[in-house]
This record gives sequence, structure tokens and C-alpha cells, in this order.
Amino acid sequence: MDNEVLIPTEGNYLRIGDFAQVRITEAREHELVGEVVG
Repeated sequence: MDNEVLIPTEGNYLRIGDFAQVRITEAREHELVGEVVG
């Protein structure tokens, strides 16, 4: 597992390197998937 969380870009404006509060919604074999909260 690397230090990344996949976040769908729909409705979010995030640039590479930005920090955001996220809620983890899914754990895959080698990745985490989340959504921006707040």
C-alpha cells in the first residue's frame, strides 16, 4: 500500500499535493478510496 487515497474529482477542486479531510469509503487490495468531507 502506498501513501495515496483515490478521490473522485466530481464536484471537488483539488490539485496534486493539496491536503483535504477525507472519509475512506472503500479499501481495495493496494489502494484506499475516499470522498472529501467538509
